[in-house]
Amino acid sequence: MSIRWKMATIGIAAVLMYALADLTVQYTVIGPSFEELERTQASSELDWVRSEFNDECGRVRGLAQSLGKGSPEGIPVNLETCAAHNLNLMVWLDRSGKTLRYTSLDLADKTPLLSPELPEGVWTQPHPLLTGAAVAGVFPTGLGALIVAASPVDEYSAGASGTLIVGLLVTPAFIQEIGAQLHVETFFSSRDGGNVEGTDYTFSPEAGGKLRGAFVVNDLFGHPSFELGVRLPRTITHRGEIAQRLDGMGGMAVGLVSMVFLLIMLQHAVTEPLGRLLRHVRGIRESGSLAFVDMGSRQDDFGALANEFNQMVAKLEADAIQRKRMQGEIEEGRRLAELGELGASMAHEIRNPLAGISGALQVLRGAFSAKDERSAIIEETLAQIMRVENTVRRLLDYAKPWNPSKQGGDIRDFARKCCEAFARQALPEECRCAVQDGSPIKTCFDSSLIQQVLENVVYNAAQAMPGGGIINVSFFETSGEVDVRVRDEGSGLSDEVLSKAFDPFFTTKSQGA
Repeated sequence: MSIRWKMATIGIAAVLMYALADLTVQYTVIGPSFEELERTQASSELDWVRSEFNDECGRVRGLAQSLGKGSPEGIPVNLETCAAHNLNLMVWLDRSGKTLRYTSLDLADKTPLLSPELPEGVWTQPHPLLTGAAVAGVFPTGLGALIVAASPVDEYSAGASGTLIVGLLVTPAFIQEIGAQLHVETFFSSRDGGNVEGTDYTFSPEAGGKLRGAFVVNDLFGHPSFELGVRLPRTITHRGEIAQRLDGMGGMAVGLVSMVFLLIMLQHAVTEPLGRLLRHVRGIRESGSLAFVDMGSRQDDFGALANEFNQMVAKLEADAIQRKRMQGEIEEGRRLAELGELGASMAHEIRNPLAGISGALQVLRGAFSAKDERSAIIEETLAQIMRVENTVRRLLDYAKPWNPSKQGGDIRDFARKCCEAFARQALPEECRCAVQDGSPIKTCFDSSLIQQVLENVVYNAAQAMPGGGIINVSFFETSGEVDVRVRDEGSGLSDEVLSKAFDPFFTTKSQGA
């Protein structure tokens, strides 16, 4: 798999992991947070409903106390009193529980209300309303829940002692009136019983996207008989779900855009330069020749890698040149060894007979006068023998290993003296040797070898100028070394001759070396 597909796979995996983490956070943290916020709002609404209901119970209780004080004419238990005080029921009982006066009113149409179906003997002792103290609570009847309150009646103030009971039916209109102030839907319903703490709120989702919140209302006997609550549209949760979906889609979109952007950046920063390096290395493998890689002006890691690669190529090329030079030196050593063997053989096979011939000719030369033609022949023969001797000696000198004997001195002054001495002895009059003037150049050199080289090179330069000219000797100092350059005014060497200039005993002259 290429690095491009690997990075794409990593990007997709990162997006999926981000989506999974985002969903986990949404369903374990954000979603429950919205639900908790929704319940907090519902609890606030329930607090208001509870407060309003308790206020109404307190109002009914206060009416019972104020009306129970009576007047010299007695307690006004009639429809007008019910209508004036927004009551559905008024009952005046004596101490034995017997009804003295009774009235009930339908507040909707202001007509008499059928009596609530009260149980037989409900007003007998001991009843919570007949305790002789002001009490209030919710009482179940056939017409529904009834908020009732009782207050003791004084005989001296009302004409007869006993208890005054007033009541208000908990109608749907009454409950909705409480919720209308908060713009919420309220309800009041009976329960089947059960031990529920009256201060606890319960919440449950309902069909239609609503949240039902309620609390228990105990009846006059302390039983959890009723529930009062609200129904709220689940706006917060719905908006939270929309926000979660948008967040999830936005996260996926951002992740995909980021992945595409990352792939584009990787294409430019990694894949493209890596592919260029790979193609270059393959080209080197197929062609077999080293070449530098061009990565432009990149300043990143790939630029540094290309720089290191080019340095490696340069070093390999330098090593190849060095290896080729060493192979040449090995080949030259092999040739010198062969020349050494040849020279030793020639010294043994040629020099000894030549020495004998030369000695015999010298003896014969003494037997002839200088004017004798035979004497001239002997001299010419001795000269040719000496030429052969010199040839053998040069061969041995070239073949034997050199061990230069270096001493410190002024190479410029030494070269000047050598050239002046050689010019007087061997150069023709039409040739002149000019040594570059300058300050002394101190270095270590073998004077005999330098003299031999200078004489040979200067002599060859003179032979390259048949019409005469100037032979210039100059000096250049570079990196602790001294270059001695000899330049003549001849026609120069052809490429073919130049390639063989340093081969042993190569010459273009019919005689000499």
